[in-house]
Amino acid sequence: MDMVFNHCGGNHFWMQDMPMESWIHQFPEFTRSNFRAETAMDPYASDYDRDRMLTGWFDKPMPDLNQHNEILAGYLVQNSIWWIEYAGLDGIRMDTYPYSYKDFMSKWLQRLIQEYPDFRVVGETWLQKETHTAFWQAGSPVSDGNPGNLSSVTDFPMYFALKDAFTEQEGWTTGLAKIYYVLAQDFIYSDPFNNVIFLDNHDLTRFYTSIGEDLNKFKMAMAVLLTTRAYR
Repeated sequence: MDMVFNHCGGNHFWMQDMPMESWIHQFPEFTRSNFRAETAMDPYASDYDRDRMLTGWFDKPMPDLNQHNEILAGYLVQNSIWWIEYAGLDGIRMDTYPYSYKDFMSKWLQRLIQEYPDFRVVGETWLQKETHTAFWQAGSPVSDGNPGNLSSVTDFPMYFALKDAFTEQEGWTTGLAKIYYVLAQDFIYSDPFNNVIFLDNHDLTRFYTSIGEDLNKFKMAMAVLLTTRAYR
């Protein structure tokens, strides 16, 4: 099931009568996120940029939820457990994972694992670089020491490599070589086989369109997708 804790819809019923002012992050006027999720691990990032990333709104109709509000945090945990029980969920894809407070996300995951030890959560980590992506995977050598409990992340660096592999001119670092350079950095993950790889999704241009509707390239890309990190 797809879930999102970072924001809700502006027409959600509680927006007409919020339980408390701190239910969402509020500003004197509309303030958008800077979308710089890299500030979470950037040793040079300013507090201002980190705060803007975490508290700014995705868009005007997307109020930013404040997971540091203890009542909202409790609601999000209980809502997840309710859905797992009600719908018999096997897993959750958590949207915009780095945009929520990491300490809360870790506690939320810990609670789910206590209730359902074999439950799987995939965190959407839309980041450009391998190290920035690995930062969010529990046990990664480039994490900040917080276990986080998140075992599975979306591998956007691999997505970018797959797209370029079939659209760029072949070169030492371009074209198909990009897949190699991504795979060669698998040592920074605690378990790269838990990474979710993909050719496109609902936020991206369909892969078949991005390669000029070339069926041969599409077949090759599908072969790569189905055999990458697949020996286990």
